[in-house]
Amino acid sequence: IMILLHDLIIRFPNLLVNWTGKIYARLSDDSVKVRSTTIRVLTNLILNDMVKVKGNISELAACLEDEDVQIRSLTKLFFVELSKKSNAIYNVMADIISHLSDPETGKSQEHFQSIMKYLFEFIDKDKQAESLVEKLCHRFRATRSDRQWHDLSFCLSLLSYSEKSLKKLLDNIPCYHDKLADSQVYTNFSLIAEKARKNIKSEDLLNDFETKL
Repeated sequence: IMILLHDLIIRFPNLLVNWTGKIYARLSDDSVKVRSTTIRVLTNLILNDMVKVKGNISELAACLEDEDVQIRSLTKLFFVELSKKSNAIYNVMADIISHLSDPETGKSQEHFQSIMKYLFEFIDKDKQAESLVEKLCHRFRATRSDRQWHDLSFCLSLLSYSEKSLKKLLDNIPCYHDKLADSQVYTNFSLIAEKARKNIKSEDLLNDFETKL
């Protein structure tokens, strides 16, 4: 059925656009064979721009922690290929983080962190990092649980900081200052300060950030 759906979408992409969610849903199927086939089908459709990724891509990202080693490998290969498209992974990072850190439907913290460590390796441009800093900081205001604070601050700690991105983090401190009382959040921000000292020469900026923390 999955292979037939692939062929139908290739021939009639507009007719089946509202049904792509049903295909993504099979990534959670009990059958390893179904999950494997679904990843292969989605990989081909997405990389050939036949299926939009926004809104569902988190379900593919979750497969990075699938219990089956082949599925994990196929998923990694998909993201490697997706990363070759300009800004493709950056464009869906906020969406992935939002869904996987959801306290009701997301992944465990251990799996979330493992997935994020892999995906953030593809964020390698300063402008992408600057933009993500601002987006993630603003997400703190919409959080509903301390687990989400931990996840957001963890993601921020994975970025490489330039002077511009650290200044962006400093400018947005009103978004997260009340969360710094949480020990895990504070630890993640302290790690950012420690990493930033290796890349940033401005002592004034570094001292200002550490003082305000």
